Amino acid sequence: DGTHQLDAPVALALTLDGSLLVAEAGNSRVTRWTPGAFHGEVVAGGRGAGDELWQLDHPCAVCEDPHRGEGALLVAEAENDRVTSWRRGARESVVVAGGRGRGGEAWQLHEPLGICLDWRGDLFVCEGGRHRITRWRRGADRGET
Repeated sequence: DGTHQLDAPVALALTLDGSLLVAEAGNSRVTRWTPGAFHGEVVAGGRGAGDELWQLDHPCAVCEDPHRGEGALLVAEAENDRVTSWRRGARESVVVAGGRGRGGEAWQLHEPLGICLDWRGDLFVCEGGRHRITRWRRGADRGET
């Protein structure tokens, strides 16, 4: 769909500058909408569903990450079992949680459905497939239940 349309929007987040981030499961992308805009800007994914670092697969949660630079955001992907970080203008992401196969080990995620950050930059992930919430300390390679 064009950037003036949404397809299966499943999550919203407000940014510090007043923009709205929209995770679109149907378009496998996240768009940023500035106040009053008629078109969104694709800021993550948008190049077909998949598991490459330049793709998203069922993005279902999004939040701004001021700890990683201006305009940076985090995206939870239910089908890729990972959370990725996208810096402003980046063509591909960096995995910050999961992404090493679906499962219940401390270094894995199983269907992440919600995310948020605390004041230190620690990431909290709500996993629908494992019925748990994990905390990923900034820079950690595994989460804590």
